[in-house]
Amino acid sequence: MPEIGEVAGLVAKLRTHLVNQTIQSATATYHSNVFVNLDAETLEKALIGRKVTETGSWGKYFWIGFSDGKEWLVGHCGMTGWFKFEDAPGPDYIESRDARTPSPSASPVEAEWPPKFTLLEIKPSDSGAVAFIDGRKLSKLRLVTVPEGKTIKDVEPISLNGPDPVQSKLEYSYVSGILKKKKTDIKKLLMDQKFISGIGNWVADDILLHARIHPGTLANALDEEETKRLIASIEYVCKTAVECGGEARKFPKEWLFHLRWGKGKDAKKGLTLVTGEKVEWLDRGRATAYVPEYQVLKGVPKEEKPKGGKKGGKAGGKAKKEESESDADVKDEEDVEEEKPKATKKSTARSKKAAVKTESSEEEEVEEKPKVTQKTPTKRKKAEMEKEEEGEEDAEITNKTPSKKVNPASLSDVAASKRVKVEPKRSNSFSQTKLSFQPSTGTRRSTRTSKQ
Repeated sequence: MPEIGEVAGLVAKLRTHLVNQTIQSATATYHSNVFVNLDAETLEKALIGRKVTETGSWGKYFWIGFSDGKEWLVGHCGMTGWFKFEDAPGPDYIESRDARTPSPSASPVEAEWPPKFTLLEIKPSDSGAVAFIDGRKLSKLRLVTVPEGKTIKDVEPISLNGPDPVQSKLEYSYVSGILKKKKTDIKKLLMDQKFISGIGNWVADDILLHARIHPGTLANALDEEETKRLIASIEYVCKTAVECGGEARKFPKEWLFHLRWGKGKDAKKGLTLVTGEKVEWLDRGRATAYVPEYQVLKGVPKEEKPKGGKKGGKAGGKAKKEESESDADVKDEEDVEEEKPKATKKSTARSKKAAVKTESSEEEEVEEKPKVTQKTPTKRKKAEMEKEEEGEEDAEITNKTPSKKVNPASLSDVAASKRVKVEPKRSNSFSQTKLSFQPSTGTRRSTRTSKQ
């Protein structure tokens, strides 16, 4: 994209070819993305017969003013917009970025006219034609009315831009005041046209190199000394670019500008400055070049916790990063879960197969282990079970001492220890008693045996 230096160079040429001349004819080729609130016929009528009194620029914008003070032509080059001059051959924007491009040809006229991608051709009264071209159609052309007592700088879109660092003084109070409020990368802020007008990708890189500031440093992390260095660097790089007319072959050899274009990604990895320092590249939406030896990162933002806290609330930047980095882990967990049978409406072939396998294994287990139902015993049943235990113990005592008389007191103590009521003695002579338990009736029956 043509930046402050290139645009200033174009305006200087427009001044030579148009100022103090009357436009004899104008031919416009309409494109909806380029023509802002006008059509080709309207633009042509607005230019023909009018005398040009001035040309100028503010940052990346340019304008052509007329003697009657009515509508002015204001434009922006976009990515590849450029002016070509019939009687002053020269490179287009793409060619002008390469320092190897030779000086303007000695040929008096362009070989092809009108040039390819011409959107507007103007024929002044006393010089060759001027054509505005744009292959990518990202430029802008519009007619702007300047109210009485105002200047073109007071009217949109130019009034929406920040100060031009070449045409106006950058005050420390203004720059530092903006920096303190911005928690964003310093390079991103430099490219904001509302902050300072005219700085684009390559200009920002060379500004930061000259100021010895890493492009990823947070704006609000710069101290007073670094802010002053930044201002001085902005003024130096921008003024130098303008003085060179935006011609790459005239830029200082130590600038990063010369390492940007005409080279593949692999070739960029081994690039160095002419003084030998290694150049590194960052992918921050646009290619960013810096020199690690001079530009050290500072003011890196701390890890932020997710904001909100409510279910479904948005998480912070760190949480989002962690979420994206854990995609592989989540996927693995989902694969494991798919192996388990799920009661879902829609199931995959894999889950169905697993479900069938599980059902068959359960059936096998049922065949091997007969089903047993257990009922909770009632109080009566519990009492009977306790009596059964008592009977077994009494029988055991009897079997162990068949010929010995048992002391009723001792028998009573044994029964008491088992919490079973002992029957009272029925006769003076104690007879050996056998106790038997009938599970079917749950009653106790005694069989008396007479003494031998």
